[in-house]
Amino acid sequence: MFRRSAVGERIFDPAFFMFGEDMDLCDRIRRAGWKVLYSAEQSIVHHHGSSFAKQSERAVLATVYKGPRSFFARNHNRFELFLYDAILFLGYGLRWVAASALALVSRSRDHAEQARFSRDFVRSMMRVRLADAKRAG
Repeated sequence: MFRRSAVGERIFDPAFFMFGEDMDLCDRIRRAGWKVLYSAEQSIVHHHGSSFAKQSERAVLATVYKGPRSFFARNHNRFELFLYDAILFLGYGLRWVAASALALVSRSRDHAEQARFSRDFVRSMMRVRLADAKRAG
């Protein structure tokens, strides 16, 4: 919840779709001099990956990486952005391998789903980075 006077006429930045909009909103509120508060006493049930899992269009799938990365890039230099990309790529790459191995051994649908998500995340990262390189290029 927030006051309209804290965000102005535009609540969400159209540059963000599905991921990163909450970080941008809180950052804009804080920069405008308001406080951003968090309460662990309230909760909203968010079924992780439900909206994302139903998507097949590459542009939509890439938003899980692109939104938070765009937010990070606004406040960091190119080297820090490179490190951000490298850490995510390594982390999700390792998760893909580990979850794939666990899915083979345990036949767990959860591990198979984690492997699929991690694989799709890594592929989306590569597509976004290639598109950025072409634009810069």
